[in-house]
Amino acid sequence: SGAECRLQLLAVNEVISLENSLDYAGGYGRLSHLLNKYYHIRLPVYDPFVTSDDEHVFYFNDLQGMTFDTVFNSAMFEHVRSREELDQVNALINQNGALLIHTVVTETVPKDPDWFYLAPPVHSAFHTNKSMGILMNQWGFNASIYAPLSKTWCLLRHHNKAIAQRVQLINHELQSDFLIYKPGFVDYWK
Repeated sequence: SGAECRLQLLAVNEVISLENSLDYAGGYGRLSHLLNKYYHIRLPVYDPFVTSDDEHVFYFNDLQGMTFDTVFNSAMFEHVRSREELDQVNALINQNGALLIHTVVTETVPKDPDWFYLAPPVHSAFHTNKSMGILMNQWGFNASIYAPLSKTWCLLRHHNKAIAQRVQLINHELQSDFLIYKPGFVDYWK
């Protein structure tokens, strides 16, 4: 998926920290496995429903009282049944931390029963640019970065010129708009 490369790019450029990080609802630990095996980065996984016996994956069984610099979450936001489930993810992020989310976000939710995102497995929650902006505001995030290739948002608690410059440097080095940064929510999909 390339998520491991994007995480490493953000970490090396001090946009996020992977020192104290977690893959929340990380399933069988694919991302953790790849980061550990190829980048020697330990990304623990928490998933209440599945685990793996992969030697490259470390699982937390209990997160009580824990917080992290960076929490990664892929394909969970569309499966929640209550706001509390989202708030549980946010509660794990420390006051200067970042939340990385991979999910579909649209400008509006189509009123089309054949919309691809309604097809099984059934998704129970849909997010718009406006709803993500509201969540960011309520949770204390002030800026975001979007990676179009991986369709992943990085929500940041602090907006500052240094982060904007680091993102600009990454884009310059890669000679593309690899990352998009702005105060508030990057409403890329309009």
